[in-house]
Amino acid sequence: MGAVSLMSAHSGDAERFAQTMPAPYASVFSAAEASEHFRIVQARGEKEAHIEIWRALRGGGAAICVVADDRPGLLSLIMMAFDDHDLDVMSAQIFCRDRDDGAVEAVDLFWVRRIEQPSTLDDKVIAQVAITLSRLILEDEAPSKPAAHSATIPVGPSETNRVYVDEMALQKGESVLVVEAQDYPGLLFAITSELHRRGVEVVSSSIHTEGGIAQDRFCVTDEEGRALRGERLASIQLAVLAAVSGGSA
Repeated sequence: MGAVSLMSAHSGDAERFAQTMPAPYASVFSAAEASEHFRIVQARGEKEAHIEIWRALRGGGAAICVVADDRPGLLSLIMMAFDDHDLDVMSAQIFCRDRDDGAVEAVDLFWVRRIEQPSTLDDKVIAQVAITLSRLILEDEAPSKPAAHSATIPVGPSETNRVYVDEMALQKGESVLVVEAQDYPGLLFAITSELHRRGVEVVSSSIHTEGGIAQDRFCVTDEEGRALRGERLASIQLAVLAAVSGGSA
């Protein structure tokens, strides 16, 4: 009887966790997967950041869950930590939730692989990534350095890259940048660093790569949480295009 009660309590906690996540989360992940994510979130405790392998992937990659208090530039700091440990992002789902204590917590899922030695991605490596991310958060380090690998991988011609605004989202009061570009190690770092440099907050994001082409969506706001409009949105659009094409604006 006690075991059944404990299981029911845990199930109820996981359900409440799922309810704190934004609406798109439920359309992507099942209740069973939410329960697995909840366990990882709970394992964070008082740490600045916590990262665990959620699912192992064939070929040595892994789906990992990153948990930390949300803050300006967090996604860029995550990319810096990944870059320091030779991790390349294949796909991602970025979420933030309102905790009961009033804090806003990032719960981000990344599908990653090691660039040089794919088979060496294990719990030990991920623990080191978490230590690096915690250090970056405590140091409040700005994402000013370029990704270590981006300079060694040719970037596709700029005419094959597109950055545009989702007009349907704009009509709903949201600012969503869509990036379609040739994928290369350091691409996501380049995008998030440019957004952070421009004072843009990433509210949520969906990262997907197919056939060597990245198809990424970023819901963005200004520093006050307001949707971007007009000239500022257009300038950010051009700056991100320049960043993914290996230039600057």
